[in-house]
Amino acid sequence: MEINGTVTASSINTAKGLNVRISRGVNNRYFKGDIDEIRIWNVALTDAEITAVKNQESSSTDSRITLYYTFNDKNNATITCNAPTPQNGKIIGNGAYRSFRGISIFKGFSLSSTRPNIQLIQGVFDITTTPQITHDSVPQLAYNIIKYDIKSNASTTIDDAKIELENTFKWNADGKEYWYTEENNLYDSTAVIPAGSITISQIPYIRRWPSRLEIMSFVTPYGIGLDLGPKGKTWTFDVTDFTPILKGNKRIFLSRGGQNQEEMDIQFLFIKGTPAREVLDISQLWPAQQFSANYSQILANDVYYPPLNYQTLDSAKGFKIRSAITGHGQEGEFIPRNHFIQVNNETYSRQVWKMCGENPVYPQGGTWIYDRAGWCPGMATDVAEYDLTGKINGGDLVTLDYGLDAGSGDSRYIVNNQLVSYGEYKFGYDLGIEDILEPSKKIEYARNNPTCLSPKITVKNNGRNTVNSITIDYWVNDKANKKTYTWNCYLTTGKVETIYLPQDNSIYSTAVQGNSVFYAEITAIDGNSSADEYVNNNLFESKFEFPEVYPQHFYLFYRTNNAASETKIKVVDEWNKIVFEKNNLTNSTLYRDTLLLGLGCYKLTVEDTDGDGLSFFANNDGSGFFRLWEVGGSSLKTLNPDFGNKTELQFTVVHKVDVPKRTIDLGYKVFPNPAKGNFTVSGGDMAGAKHTLYNAFGQTIDAPYTQDEAKISYDLGAYSSGVYFINIQKNGFTWTNKIVVE
Repeated sequence: MEINGTVTASSINTAKGLNVRISRGVNNRYFKGDIDEIRIWNVALTDAEITAVKNQESSSTDSRITLYYTFNDKNNATITCNAPTPQNGKIIGNGAYRSFRGISIFKGFSLSSTRPNIQLIQGVFDITTTPQITHDSVPQLAYNIIKYDIKSNASTTIDDAKIELENTFKWNADGKEYWYTEENNLYDSTAVIPAGSITISQIPYIRRWPSRLEIMSFVTPYGIGLDLGPKGKTWTFDVTDFTPILKGNKRIFLSRGGQNQEEMDIQFLFIKGTPAREVLDISQLWPAQQFSANYSQILANDVYYPPLNYQTLDSAKGFKIRSAITGHGQEGEFIPRNHFIQVNNETYSRQVWKMCGENPVYPQGGTWIYDRAGWCPGMATDVAEYDLTGKINGGDLVTLDYGLDAGSGDSRYIVNNQLVSYGEYKFGYDLGIEDILEPSKKIEYARNNPTCLSPKITVKNNGRNTVNSITIDYWVNDKANKKTYTWNCYLTTGKVETIYLPQDNSIYSTAVQGNSVFYAEITAIDGNSSADEYVNNNLFESKFEFPEVYPQHFYLFYRTNNAASETKIKVVDEWNKIVFEKNNLTNSTLYRDTLLLGLGCYKLTVEDTDGDGLSFFANNDGSGFFRLWEVGGSSLKTLNPDFGNKTELQFTVVHKVDVPKRTIDLGYKVFPNPAKGNFTVSGGDMAGAKHTLYNAFGQTIDAPYTQDEAKISYDLGAYSSGVYFINIQKNGFTWTNKIVVE
């Protein structure tokens, strides 16, 4: 591409077939200057050819020219194309034309062999000069005025029609007409007499979409360098509130772009049984279409989210509003703001803000650690629920309004507000276990799992009556090995409570490596085992994995980054007692802290108070690392330094706290290892040796064995496959070895 014979671009393929726009105003990409001619050729001209034709008009029969616009017709609507195969252009906006005069003319000159007929006369003359003023009018820029009307398409599924009634050009008569001399000095001015006036007003226009109701909002994670594993990750959502629409033939789809990133599999699991209360209806209060309103449009409170009157169902006994809001744009995404829903004269307000530094899907390739307005990449959007039961009734005409307190800059919001109508609660007493948070394999709880600490569950009161105590049985695999706990509470209708069950390692004695399930079951309400009127939601199960097993003696090996004051390290035991703690660290420094721990469960926490881990690409803190090493051995674990707010590691220790501290190579060997069920330890003097076998949780295994002065043989044929540890003590020394049973 050349402008005035100067090359400005060279990567345009004119043979490919292009839509051509000249001086397109998208992102302010206007051409700065006047345009006299545009020619597009289907061949690459040489510099000499361009120089020869740039100030000359081309022939309309030159087949090399694809598009040729001279702009000589002064038609504000259509630009004539003078190419052999003409394709007329269209002015977008208002076209402003001016002519070249006198010395400003630079093109259209031609060479001629004809000599002008000139006569030169010599003599004495009397010359009288009489000034003659000639006025030349130059039109000002005209405004394109288009008059529209709207044809209503009510009672149909299509948008209203916009009809063009008149298309004219008018000039602004607010000012004066100014006259200038040829030296461009102001000569005179005259008032303009208006020919009329134009009033710009709004006319009602309605767009129509197929009714759609948003079931869930989820922002996909940053994909650069992200590994979701061969089976991907599964998130679970309770869609019971959408029961009225999940019937019959429905179109279900994903939108807003995430569906074009990773492969997604959506399954609906329908649970047979009796609901706590019937879901009678769910309504989309304001349209949830493919747009995001900016803050000024929301504050205007008249088009996108105007106040509305909602007629509740006559038969409804309970109501709830579900509200999911995400902020976008530079200011909308990264500035917390208060949003509200007004129901009659009562306002429900919340700050739309979500902490992302403990995202379970990490690390990601982008700025995943930054807190955002209502969402995090790789997590479900926050849903606020406002219970309106008792505040509005069936058959009421309710006034509803949505808005936010303030906004600035590029603040856009995707808003989904819904109202759910319920029937009466079916039972007086009905408790249900909502979920098991720990132990669990769900991605939502991955930050706190695998675990060996207190099991954690959530319980909901689905009945009409308040509950004051809940009795829960819990076990792993075998109910005969259950434990029982009674939790005192004040749990009212519809409320959910998180319960920490007492830590008791004995329940894991029935665990099986790779095939363990944790069970929790509600067995009594207020001490009455028969009080619960609906028991089908009392039992919940959760598959889980074992935490890692470490030796008694190991050390923490780590290097701080350039913001070491942000790093805090802590190790607690199963009773939440601190056994190691360190902070006030020095920048870019190597540390080695040795731990000597007893049998049990522990949690290591590495926290970054600034929320950007030991390493993050978008800061100036540099990079650190954190590893666990066996004393005198190899690496046990390397923590990912890009962990956001903090990273936690739960593990078990296989040795008792009071075992002898001296260690020596006693010459023992284990074979076979891995074993099919039986293994033998030999190679040293076994006379008087004490031996103990542990599973991966550090629990003693009472398996059959035989022992003589030369060897010890164990029979694990009745035990599950997995990792075991054999500990032998002799003459004050300790020898430990890991055995893998297949």
